[in-house]
Amino acid sequence: MLLPRPRGPLSAALFEQLHGATPVSWPSFAEELRPDRAVLHDPDFQIALWSLYELHYAGFDDVADSWEWAPDLLSIRSQFEQVFETAVRNVADPLATAFDRLEGDFPERLFALVAAADGPSAARYVRVHATRSQVEEFLIHRSIYTLKEADPHSWCIPRLQGAAKVALVELQFDEYGAGRPSRQHARMFADSLSAVGLDARYGAYINAVPAITLAVNNLVNFFGLHRRLRGAAMGHLAAFEATSSLPARDVASGLHRLGLGAAAGYFDEHVEADAVHEQLAARSICAVMLEEDPSIAEDVALGIAACMSLDAFAGEWLLGHWKQGGSSLAPAQPVVDVLACAGGPALVRNLTLLVDDAGRHHPNTRPVAAVCRCEKSSRWPWCDGTHKILPEESKQESQVEVIGSHELRLRRVSPPASEGARPTSQAQSSGLTSAS
Repeated sequence: MLLPRPRGPLSAALFEQLHGATPVSWPSFAEELRPDRAVLHDPDFQIALWSLYELHYAGFDDVADSWEWAPDLLSIRSQFEQVFETAVRNVADPLATAFDRLEGDFPERLFALVAAADGPSAARYVRVHATRSQVEEFLIHRSIYTLKEADPHSWCIPRLQGAAKVALVELQFDEYGAGRPSRQHARMFADSLSAVGLDARYGAYINAVPAITLAVNNLVNFFGLHRRLRGAAMGHLAAFEATSSLPARDVASGLHRLGLGAAAGYFDEHVEADAVHEQLAARSICAVMLEEDPSIAEDVALGIAACMSLDAFAGEWLLGHWKQGGSSLAPAQPVVDVLACAGGPALVRNLTLLVDDAGRHHPNTRPVAAVCRCEKSSRWPWCDGTHKILPEESKQESQVEVIGSHELRLRRVSPPASEGARPTSQAQSSGLTSAS
């Protein structure tokens, strides 16, 4: 998998850094990283954070593995997480408060909260109303998490102790196929994608999903990667499992209704599996953890409330677009358009990334960019008008080559001899500018 396409200045700057180009001055993004920003529906913020987390999973083919634990990059991720955590707590607080006010033991309160939820259900819509194209969209949204299903919660295994750890391993053992590779849940979901003609490769649709889908995934990554939030991670797991069995039955019914029964195996499995998993998560993990350490009660409630709140936002997004006859996927960006001006620059519309002949990456956020072709601009690779004062005999015209729907490669006639290939690892690059 390659880095996703940038969706704004934050992700463009981050991806430029990960490709080993010039350091980024993150203080200049003070407005975008202001703690009180509402970022759950911000595609630029969410794709950047998702990519930072992905370095701890499969990574990217065009990013050096050494970036995973680069200290300055972790400092940048911490800035994103502070903003994200504030936004999550703000939206989860009402439901967390409602959970705390319920009577009974932990499982009783969890199942009562789930039963009382009356938000939009994409699964029920799939069962009765969804068209084939809407079902495909539903699977595309799900693919971002489900092709690595269980992995984010597995970060907590070394962070739990005793009976709760044993129960989590038991639950995850089933998620990973109970010793049978063909029954690994991520593999079964990949088979469902293939059965309806979708791309089953991990990350294949990362550029197609909206911010809220990314936020749902960033939430479980955020909880899983922070030991201080192990209670929230397990509360998230309990809510995730408790809200899975009946929706899985609805989706399976919808697939059969549309003649797509070959894709229903994953969901049929989860009707029964998650009826078990919800009990393990509620009774054998969370209840045990709370008995041993009551101080984590607030974190467990946060995990439950955040899981259910963000899932509700995602459901509202899907149903809102479907009921209006539209697509729930991220709007497709217009394809790059190039106009070579005689004796001047190349005017490029819809460009997000320019790759020069030394392999350096230059993100762009302008609707129309003027790419230097005379090779004399002081702001190279962007035009500064120098071509207008050059003698005709000294003019050169670099070549621009379309290499993607929003990417160009720039090839100079006479590149400086001192320039070599771009750095291939974090240690070789010029490094990040620390935000501290």
